[in-house]
Amino acid sequence: MANDRKENNTTGSKRKGFPCIYFEGLDACTCNNDPDDPGECVYEKGIEPEKPAAKCKHYQVRQMCFDGITIDRMQLYTQQEVLSILKQGNGSDRDLALIRQEYDKRFGNELIWRYPLMVGDDLGAVLIPVREGFLSIGYNEMSPEEYEIFNLDAVILLSADEIQQMKDDWNSYARGLRTALESMWQIQIMREKK
Repeated sequence: MANDRKENNTTGSKRKGFPCIYFEGLDACTCNNDPDDPGECVYEKGIEPEKPAAKCKHYQVRQMCFDGITIDRMQLYTQQEVLSILKQGNGSDRDLALIRQEYDKRFGNELIWRYPLMVGDDLGAVLIPVREGFLSIGYNEMSPEEYEIFNLDAVILLSADEIQQMKDDWNSYARGLRTALESMWQIQIMREKK
């Protein structure tokens, strides 16, 4: 990961290389991490130098508003942590309950959404905010005991374009369903009046 970013960024830190492992393309980072051993930005650790030249941009973007809640991104699980929890169990919705409970404890909200429309070859997916972005984990199978059984080979970190496509698909589905329900209601009202 760090090596990929080194190719794309030639400015940023006072040392030549990339700004740090968290963000790509910043040109005003003052964390001074060594490009060969980037470690964590000092602001991410909550330790600020007494007189920084400029406020590190990493500190500013660590807060995000999701689902009406302001979240410190660093309190989210990483993608790898989520997958590790699921793999330790049966890779099912019951295993995901551990993450839901922890998010509810940290943020007062589970933050995890089911997306009940097809995503690629999967019947649906769960959407999980993680430190790196938003994780989509597909499922094709359900059981009375485990609920959704996740396809751990169908895990993706969503891009903005993929999220937009999911929004478009959802809006199209919702419009169609709303029209169908309106028709059902009108037909049934007429039947019940007879």
